[in-house]
Amino acid sequence: MTAARRGGNVREDMIEKAGSEFKTIIKYVASGGISYLIDVLLFAFFEHLLLPGIGNIAIILSTIMARIISTLCNYLLNSRLVFKAYDKTSLIKFLVLAACQMLVSAGAVYGLNFVFSDVNDIFIKVPVDVILMAVNYVIQRAFIFRKQ
Repeated sequence: MTAARRGGNVREDMIEKAGSEFKTIIKYVASGGISYLIDVLLFAFFEHLLLPGIGNIAIILSTIMARIISTLCNYLLNSRLVFKAYDKTSLIKFLVLAACQMLVSAGAVYGLNFVFSDVNDIFIKVPVDVILMAVNYVIQRAFIFRKQ
């Protein structure tokens, strides 16, 4: 039903939609923050557990184990709380997107490191990942957690 037919006006509908979108974005950012904290805390936990026994390889194993768990947590938060939409294929699509994001992030930071060789990698990684987070929001909303 259009806004005119139900007695509202178009401007109020636009404000309502914008507010709803803003709430979704805030939840998406919060979900990402929670997942990031889980990732860092699990990394520290696993590294502390593994480092004495296996040395520096613990960094790689800790990163992988923490990332797997934090990615699954992020999927659950996004599918259940942020977008409130999921289907049989959404987990697979989400994992493919997460793998692509990781590869694009690593490749972009690696490549930009050559262009900005005097800049610390972390100062390259942060803007790259912020851009990827925005792109991922659009992809997740449109393709992964699309409401039927």
